[in-house]
Parts: sequence; structure tokens; C-alpha cells
Amino acid sequence: MKVLMIDDNELDLLISRKLISKQVSQLEFTEFTSAAQALTYLEEQQENEFDIILLDLNMPEMNGWDFLEEYQKLSVHKSNVYILTSSLDTRDKLRSKEYEVVKGYFDKPLKNNYIAEIIDSHQIH
Repeated sequence: MKVLMIDDNELDLLISRKLISKQVSQLEFTEFTSAAQALTYLEEQQENEFDIILLDLNMPEMNGWDFLEEYQKLSVHKSNVYILTSSLDTRDKLRSKEYEVVKGYFDKPLKNNYIAEIIDSHQIH
């Protein structure tokens, strides 16, 4: 399984990678601390190679919402996006439902039950 993680906090990336790796074998991670850099990377790919994308919302320069708007415009196959955020704004969860690619909305930090939900929805082990 290939996972793209986008979060401006490197510690959050590390924690997420470690937790997911404990539950799922055969993983490949690609990480970006900038949504703009991740988008550029995806634009340059001939085909989207990721099974899932874990996306933070609150990032400088390009936030998660901006990323989602641009991501939807790409002609590549769309990955399932899971928002992982520290936002306490309940409107964010409602807003996430407006994006067809968003399959889940989770509060930080990543927890084992969130990973289990992602695994179950993708039948990954």
C-alpha cells in the first residue's frame, strides 16, 4: 500500500508513520511538509500511485482546503483522502463532506482506531 502524508508538522508525520506501520505491513510512505509541494509532485506524475492520502488542514501557504480544490482538478486517478487535523471547528467536518475524495475526517493525533477504520474500508492487512 502506498500512502501520501501531507502535514507541516514533521513530528506528526513521524507519529503517523510509526502507528500505521505497526498495524499494516508492506507500506510505502511519501511525505510532504508542504501541500503545494505535494500537489506539484502529483501534477508531475503520469498516474496517481497512492492508495490513500492523509491530509492536514492547517498549514501555511497552501492549506488542506486549497489542496483539495486543486487536487480535484487533476486528471490523475483520485486517491481516498483522510483528513487528519487539530482543527476544533465543527464546520470543517461538515465542509469535508463536500469533497467526494474525502473518505474520513479524524482529529489529531492519529489513533489506532482511526487506522483500523482506514484499513477496514480498504481491506488492507
